[in-house]
Amino acid sequence: MSTTDYPDLEINIDDILEENPEDKKETPLRPGASTAPVSGGPRTAAPTEQPWRIDGGLHGIGDDLENRVRSWRNLVRLLKQHRPQLETAAAEREKLIEELGRIVPEVVASGATLKTALDKTQSGDLSDNLAGHFSKNLKALEELEEVAEALTGNLVWMRSVWEQYARTIVQAQTMREEMEKSGNRS
Repeated sequence: MSTTDYPDLEINIDDILEENPEDKKETPLRPGASTAPVSGGPRTAAPTEQPWRIDGGLHGIGDDLENRVRSWRNLVRLLKQHRPQLETAAAEREKLIEELGRIVPEVVASGATLKTALDKTQSGDLSDNLAGHFSKNLKALEELEEVAEALTGNLVWMRSVWEQYARTIVQAQTMREEMEKSGNRS
């Protein structure tokens, strides 16, 4: 990119980096002294403290930044993958809880009916259909078992996804803290 494309943009590398690091040492600053240039040159902001040695050179900085960006992108992708899984697991759990709420009263009612029929039979009344009551109670218990197994599987799935999501959040928080620390050093 040429500066002729942007006539208002005139960059002088000397304005960004000072030529000699010893020049900075010659003029010690007093507390409260201004760091602005004395002459009315193009620089009006205080010069920043620039390192005189960049580990890995400019290419190393580019590689480091590229690696950090890649790490952040991967974390964002992981969060985007985990969130729908959590939402799906939670929605399935809600359906299973509703099913549990439906089946428990049926189990209790069929169990109570079976108990009443058994009591009547023990007292000598054989008019009730015990086989039908046993079958109805067994069917309700099997449905309860299916819902309980599904809820157990859902719980294990939800826990696994939640732990992965939480680890990703902790990793992102750690990266954020490292970035803030490195930002405070400069």
